[in-house]
Amino acid sequence: MSITLKLGSLVNNRYQIQEVIQQSNFEIVYLAKDKLQSEEICILRKLISKEAGKAANIGREFQLEIKKLRNIVYPQIQVIKDYFCGDDKLFVVQSYIEGQNYQDLLDARSSLKEPEIIQLLNQILPALGYLHNQQAIHGDISPHNLTLRSHDNLAILTNFGVIKDIMAQMGIETTEPKLINRVRTLPIGFIPPGASEDLYAFAVTAIILLTGKDIEVLFNPQTQTWDWESWTLVSDELASILNRMLAVQPINRFVSADAVLQALNSAVAPTFVTPPVPPNLPIQPTYDSYQQPTAFYQPSSHTSYQPEVNNTYFPNSQSSSQDWQKPAIIGGVIGGCILLGLLLTRQQFSQPIQQISTAQLSPTPETTPTSNSNSAPSTLQTTAPSQPLSSSISQQDAVNFIERWQRAKKEIFAPPYNRQLGAELTTGEAYRQNVGFDSSLEWLSQNNAYYTYGVQRLGSVQNFVTNGNQATIEIEITEERTLYKNGKLDQENTSFDTRLVRYSLQLENGQLKMSDYKTVRVIKKS
Repeated sequence: MSITLKLGSLVNNRYQIQEVIQQSNFEIVYLAKDKLQSEEICILRKLISKEAGKAANIGREFQLEIKKLRNIVYPQIQVIKDYFCGDDKLFVVQSYIEGQNYQDLLDARSSLKEPEIIQLLNQILPALGYLHNQQAIHGDISPHNLTLRSHDNLAILTNFGVIKDIMAQMGIETTEPKLINRVRTLPIGFIPPGASEDLYAFAVTAIILLTGKDIEVLFNPQTQTWDWESWTLVSDELASILNRMLAVQPINRFVSADAVLQALNSAVAPTFVTPPVPPNLPIQPTYDSYQQPTAFYQPSSHTSYQPEVNNTYFPNSQSSSQDWQKPAIIGGVIGGCILLGLLLTRQQFSQPIQQISTAQLSPTPETTPTSNSNSAPSTLQTTAPSQPLSSSISQQDAVNFIERWQRAKKEIFAPPYNRQLGAELTTGEAYRQNVGFDSSLEWLSQNNAYYTYGVQRLGSVQNFVTNGNQATIEIEITEERTLYKNGKLDQENTSFDTRLVRYSLQLENGQLKMSDYKTVRVIKKS
């Protein structure tokens, strides 16, 4: 039996033991305080080798891989904080995440619903995209290694596969083998190592959660395909995406997490549903890392982007001339009034595009904390750059651009802080406030801060005026935004509201950009 560290003792002159979470012959998991980092709570895993001196050799073997993963910092990925070893012991320190992993939720509920799975995909795919862009992989995606964080219900990717690789080298048996290794024993075709295996394992995880069945039940050895749809009912769109992720031939699968996310957001737009933690299942500290699904972009129907049209009843051809002349005359009078109103409105609003002063800007979704920041990221995938527009801007062009801007925020105002994308969408004062070198993006990146989004919805257009290559649009924006700084919730700059926002847009080299913005009024604040 291994010797348990005493409560209150210091490990590596830094980590103070608070509690034993889990213990076996060759692994002990502790809750600890990081005395060198504001007494931050963390998870310390003590792995004990069966052979003296072996831990030190294994520590050197995995040193470079762990060093790469220690540089991975993303809101929905559990952090590997530290890694050190002795002759027969090896320690891995991870960030602490309180919540329930998805396997526990599945055990309590039998299966999860389609909206919950779509939200899980929308939350984890951006994290995988970031991870893969850093030339790293998770290596052990499964329901056990996805956690629903209790304080904000965000899904967190936990427990990198390298930890099980280290344990295997040390001769430590794990109670739960890697899901991807179990899948590889099936006659499913080739799964390339690296990012491809993460995406495949994530798809298998999704169908397990949807059906509540294990892989031996879901895989049909006769057809050598996944027969998961016979166990649950989902939309054709979601089924098509998951089946493509699970295609027999690698060439038929998605090439990246970003490609999956783009297909998902193009195909489905479900309502926000938070998977509840079952009342009979107490929340336990988990060393697996966990987090809840945030809501993603939920556009209203396209009709909400258009001015209301009153459908006038016109009698059929057998009606008398008197029957149809009355609505025709009334329609002519109304049309003349509308035309006159448009001319007056155009004259009134022809200048405001250039008159919105930055001093008037209030903390909208594009503005940040009460210091000098003005931004917030969304949880959505950005769309492909729009095609060059003509010399005039239509209302639909403007609405499409605002939708694209909302989607882009998650990449601009959270790691890896995509300044180039921000520059493609902004100009003038909007560029300076949001992505310039004295901007929201700069403040966030320098202060270890980022935004996450829940609900994002475009409402009705209240005003739209165009003037050559410039336009002003006033549109209702409903948005749930949360600011985190140093891993902690910043309540002061967190909000869920509906605002009427005025955007100033202009064409630059055929591309539409935002030059300024202003909150006209707050319509509703939750």
